[in-house]
Amino acid sequence: MEITVKRKRQALKKIMSQCNFSKEVKAILDVIYRDDCILENLTFIFNGSELSRRALYIPEKGVSSMAMTLYNGRDIITNVNKIYEMIKHSSEPLFIEFGIHDLAKYHLIDVLQENPEVPYSAHELGYKKNADRLIKYLEFEYQVNLVRKEIDETIDSKDEAKFKELSVKLSSMLEKLNEIKYSLPV
Repeated sequence: MEITVKRKRQALKKIMSQCNFSKEVKAILDVIYRDDCILENLTFIFNGSELSRRALYIPEKGVSSMAMTLYNGRDIITNVNKIYEMIKHSSEPLFIEFGIHDLAKYHLIDVLQENPEVPYSAHELGYKKNADRLIKYLEFEYQVNLVRKEIDETIDSKDEAKFKELSVKLSSMLEKLNEIKYSLPV
């Protein structure tokens, strides 16, 4: 699916306004944001370091000591001025990967495309994340059911102190289970 220049610009605007980037990164993103030719050749991806072509990796401020890294074939460039020159004065495709934990928050999932050199897609990564959440929920639900079974056994043995202890534990676990449940996709 082709992502329009307008949609790429909207995604960049949102991420530039809400993410904590260094001033150098903001300057580079502003250059990209304002240039239709760069945007036309821009692809937002996962696993940019896996490319043998130009890929710009941009972490949020504080995540990495590097402001950004440009992978250009075998070359790894961290000098902001060189990155600027390579981006501004080239019509080659540019791939960008943001080192941000919650891409959906910034609506980047909508513009992510498959990395042409990695065999799986961003959507598959989303499915994996959702599957991991579901597994976490099911595992925790199993633990809750074990505590319920312990409570039943405690009732049978008439151990009031143990019953109260397990009831408090169950209550806390049910709250956590609901939190996990509501984080699952519908």
